Amino acid sequence: MKRLVVKIGTGNLVDVTTDTLDVKKVLDIARQVSILTLQGIEVVLVTSGAIMAGKDRMARIGALSALPTLAKKEWAGIGARHLLNLWGNAYEKHCVEVAQVWLTYANWTHEHEYESIWKSILSYLRFGVIPLINENDVVSDREIVLMDQGISENDRLARMVAEMIEADAVLFLTDIGGIYDRDPR
Repeated sequence: MKRLVVKIGTGNLVDVTTDTLDVKKVLDIARQVSILTLQGIEVVLVTSGAIMAGKDRMARIGALSALPTLAKKEWAGIGARHLLNLWGNAYEKHCVEVAQVWLTYANWTHEHEYESIWKSILSYLRFGVIPLINENDVVSDREIVLMDQGISENDRLARMVAEMIEADAVLFLTDIGGIYDRDPR
């Protein structure tokens, strides 16, 4: 295997005792992915967690009173930087750089945008940079709407990115125990 897409759900990043993002979990994932890259495997991460990161940040600065007035896409907008920092700090310990790639499904319908994204992801991989991919929820909150219905659009996004870059495999890390070859639900 040369190229792997790893989709990480929010449930894999949360400390269940505090219901906040767990730095130790992010550090461990970064450690494992860094080992894979040393073995010559190119890894792309499709990461959830921006909404949680936004809420965590606002709680830390004492601004959770905004909770009733902010939409989930706005929490994601606040959290995007903090999620990127969390991953960036975790990979920095392994001398690995990350790049954020925000996507919407509309990008797939515009040939120039699709090609630009494809070229950037492959360029990042060629230089050992880990692309961190997430839907741009502020622009397109489709993922949030479907997430509220129990459907993970980041799973679909991971598959689409895997097809785009001709990945050899996709690994879905979820909060459902076990190993499955199809959706267990």
